[in-house]
Amino acid sequence: MVAAYPIIWCLSSYAMMFFTKSQAVIEVGVSYLRVDGLVLPVYAFLFSINSLLQGLKRPAGIFWIGFARQGIGTAFFIWVFISVLRFDYWGAWCGAAVSVILGSLLSLAVACKVSKSEIDGLKIIN
Repeated sequence: MVAAYPIIWCLSSYAMMFFTKSQAVIEVGVSYLRVDGLVLPVYAFLFSINSLLQGLKRPAGIFWIGFARQGIGTAFFIWVFISVLRFDYWGAWCGAAVSVILGSLLSLAVACKVSKSEIDGLKIIN
């Protein structure tokens, strides 16, 4: 994911040109790809934690974290960035990114708690 970001940064405008000729639309699309590209490693982390929770037979936690992150968090943070901080469309991208980051931290906290009771905690292997 980290290695993909420079490619996304450099080729995002070319990728957008496949879908439209409008420079305004390309500009908005490029901004989205560049912000979302930064959080690609966080998405990978979040999906890994979700897989751990599924493996521990706790999929309900994934639902509630997803609901909090996507249903409440995204709307709240986009509102903050656009209405309070007066960002333009960048506020939508930044709000979504903050929601993913905080959702990942919430997922990690839940995974630590669940794994402590199920598998004697998470251990780092050297």
